[in-house]
Amino acid sequence: MVYEKLCDQDYALEDPEKDWRSPAWHTFKPVIDDKKNKAGWAQCQVCFKCLKYDTTDTGISGLLKHSRSGTACKRQMFDTPVLVPKVLKDNLHNKLAEKCARDLSSINGVVGVGMTNVVQAGIDIGTACPGVRAAELMPCFNTVRRKLCYLADERRKVVVAGMKEAIADGRCSATTDMWTDENRDFHYMTVTAHFTNAKFEPESWDLCTPRFPCESKTTGEYIRNALVSEFTVLGRIYKKVEWVTDQGANMVKALEDVKRDDCTGAQFIVSCREKNDLEKNYLVQKALTHLQSSRWITREKLLNSVPFKRVNSQVMLDYAVHGDVAHVEHFPYLARAGVRVRVEDLLH
Repeated sequence: MVYEKLCDQDYALEDPEKDWRSPAWHTFKPVIDDKKNKAGWAQCQVCFKCLKYDTTDTGISGLLKHSRSGTACKRQMFDTPVLVPKVLKDNLHNKLAEKCARDLSSINGVVGVGMTNVVQAGIDIGTACPGVRAAELMPCFNTVRRKLCYLADERRKVVVAGMKEAIADGRCSATTDMWTDENRDFHYMTVTAHFTNAKFEPESWDLCTPRFPCESKTTGEYIRNALVSEFTVLGRIYKKVEWVTDQGANMVKALEDVKRDDCTGAQFIVSCREKNDLEKNYLVQKALTHLQSSRWITREKLLNSVPFKRVNSQVMLDYAVHGDVAHVEHFPYLARAGVRVRVEDLLH
């Protein structure tokens, strides 16, 4: 019946979703009806057999078993996923969640490529050396730091070589800006290089982040000396790239002897600020109305906080670029000011 409906185009095959799907969908495509609802069937893309599955009962373990035991599927030219008992997978997931809780680390740190490579390296060692304990493999602090320095040096060589080639062809620019950490009493300045590689693919690299004490005067001469000292590793590249900065007097002065353009985004924000009142902004008003009671946060403190100003600038930039204020993904910044605002509240 499933094959007939596929032939009659009553049913169709759907491309599996990316990233979050089970490994079973590497060799299967789900069958959907004319309303794009799941029909409870999936077709193997190796032997083209249709199998029934139920995500609420047996799950998709039957699809995995087929890919490993089917006669036609044994001849496939790519790796088949290995069936892992649910108890073991749950234990791994619990350990990853515990790591986030203990280290106060981001979830992205345990679901990205880096953690995947770490786990795979552990599996490879366990396969080659059964019974080895994890504590015997974990490096000390100094070992990791030494490896980081080595990787940074190797990556720097690649980036510098690519930058020099891009500069020679006139396809490299650099951006820089400053910000202040009022908690540590330091000024920071980041320099980012933007260029296209030999395959005309865009690349962007943070080259350096020099730090200055807050009592230091961030004059144009001070900034220029910092840039020159940081760029010694790059030779004379400092004067060969085209710089893009805001219209701050110190930045303009620091880069007066090189080619510099004004940042379009900064111009948008400045022009919007001249036409918009901070307290009359639509999304700002919605955020303020959803503030929960707090003993230390006040309206005045919120309006003068750095996270709030950053959010408001992004809101006005969205308004200038998109013509609306529907982009609210920047509101998590308000949490740094002690404000508890839910994005769902702002969308209603």
